Order: sequence, then structure tokens, then C-alpha cells
Amino acid sequence: MRYYKNKEVIEISRFRIIIVVLTLITLSTFLFGLTVLAAGSTGGAMEQSPSILVEGKALPAGSAYLENGCLMVPLRGLAESLGWNLAWNEDAREISIQDGGTEIILRLDGDTARVENDMLFRMPAPVQVVDGRSFVPLRFVCEHMKLKVGYDQEMKTAYIFREDREYHLYAEGREFTLVVSNNQSDKPMNFRFNSSQTHDFVLKQGEDTVWRMSEGKMYLTVVSDRVLGPGQCWTFQGMLDKDLAPGEYTLEAWFNGWDGRYYIKDPNPRAAINYTVPAPAGQ
Repeated sequence: MRYYKNKEVIEISRFRIIIVVLTLITLSTFLFGLTVLAAGSTGGAMEQSPSILVEGKALPAGSAYLENGCLMVPLRGLAESLGWNLAWNEDAREISIQDGGTEIILRLDGDTARVENDMLFRMPAPVQVVDGRSFVPLRFVCEHMKLKVGYDQEMKTAYIFREDREYHLYAEGREFTLVVSNNQSDKPMNFRFNSSQTHDFVLKQGEDTVWRMSEGKMYLTVVSDRVLGPGQCWTFQGMLDKDLAPGEYTLEAWFNGWDGRYYIKDPNPRAAINYTVPAPAGQ
């Protein structure tokens, strides 16, 4: 009798295990079905079009797309934003881009470009015509026109710079943007942050600080490392949350990443521009 009871207990335990396993399998199948359904419902959605900014000013939205990892942009809109001259050679089916003494000639049905002194360069993607507009590889064209390009993967934004430097500061109304770019080297840049405060914006009038974005805020003391790849950039933003008297100010951008090139922390501010608070309308 005792043996029978033990056997009964064993059989019951096995039964419970089978029930648990079957329940887990059913639940997993259900969750997998939900995942597939969700993926299918968004599969036809268009991927967000990358944004293009020329010295902080945005090109028309939805005008760029990625082609095998290459960012393609409408040539005419790009040329108008940068002041380039365009010329079309119907017989040769070529587009000439000119800016001062710099010229690039792109062939409409080819993947090569003629640059200064007729040097031939292979483009990462050929010129493409979409809805009557010619699209060209952004980085290739801009860099051969002596400009710099940085791409923020997280923000899906490409920045075009006229000046070859690491830190670029822009102001649009009350919104401030600091762009940190790696265009000076073909090697990655390693940054260490000693707190969650990665950046700061400061407004000064003369030598007096009248506003600081970080004032009154708390940040975590935590060490983190980030890598900025060649040709990439990071975007740091802030918002002026204080009403200031109309007048002229200096906007400073502080960056708290240490790249290890110096024995002490890099000097701040990294960038500064003039900032105007306009008088109210009617005054």
C-alpha cells in the first residue's frame, strides 16, 4: 500500500509537469503570433526620411532617402541652399556643379564623377532621377565641394558644415543645438562622461551669466563611455526656459565628454555665438 501511494504521488507530479509545459508552449505560441501580427501591421509603413541641415537650416522635409546605406538628396535643393551653380549638358547627359573655382561633373547614367583637373572618382551610388528630380550621394558631392558632412544615426539627421571643426552651435528661437562631429580623422573618437550631464548651454551678457540650462537640475554621478565614429556626429539640444530682456547676448555650448587628448578636462565652452533677444512686436 505504501508503494502504491508513492507511485500515485509520482504520477500526479508528472501530470503537473506536463500541464505546465503545455501551458508554456501555448503561451509562447500566442505571444509569437502577436509579434508577427504587430510586425505585419507596420511592415508597409514608410521609414522616416532622414533630415538634412545646412548650417543648422533644414532642407524641405521628406526630400532625402537611403540607398544601400548611402544618403541620397535632391541636387537642386541642395545647390540652392549652398549657393552652387548648376548647368545641364544635354548632349553629354552631364550635370555640372560649380562654386567659385570648384567644379564637379556628374554623369546621369554613370557612377563616376569628374572633379578638378578631370580626375575621375567612383561614386558610392549613381545619380538617380525620381519624379523628375536628380538625386545625388550627399557625402560624396559635399566633400568634393570642400564641405564637411556629419551623420547622427540616432537622430537620422545629416549636417552639412562649411567649417572644418568639431563643435558647431546653432540657435533657432529658444531652441539651442550643439553638434559634435568627427570629421577631422578617419579614426573613432572615444569620449568619457563622468556624470549624466553630457552638455550645457549658457547665456552671458558681457561677463555676467544670465542663464544656465543646468541650473537647479540634478544629474547622476555615473561614468559612461561613448564612441563617435568617423563621419558621424552627435546632437545635443536645449531650450531657453527663462524670459530675458531684449538685447545682445553670447550663447555658449559646454560639452562634458573627455576625449583623453589632454591631461586635464578639455576647456569649456567648446563653441560660442551671438544671440539676440528681440524686442516684443510693436515696441
